[in-house]
Amino acid sequence: MLRKLPATAFAKSSPKAAAHQRYWPLSRTPAVTAKALALAYAKGLGCTRAGVLETTFTEETETDLFGEQAVLCGGVSELIKAGFDTLTEAGYQPEVAYFECMQN
Repeated sequence: MLRKLPATAFAKSSPKAAAHQRYWPLSRTPAVTAKALALAYAKGLGCTRAGVLETTFTEETETDLFGEQAVLCGGVSELIKAGFDTLTEAGYQPEVAYFECMQN
């Protein structure tokens, strides 16, 4: 069962933390008992309240890496640059803009 939430929230064992989507990667031809067992774990953990998605290990791994490498890393750096440019174009000191964008 793969949780789709930050590690800090993963560590907390509260009903709110349990209400995040989960993936359960199984083989291409999973046994009916494996699927039933995965759903039982999901229900026991409270995962079914937010949703459980059936996927393969390969699909989950590749989409997770894409999200981390392309969206998160690439997107964040462009957002920082855009914030810096916006502040400096508005007349703020580059040093102040830099610390504001990099600090938050």
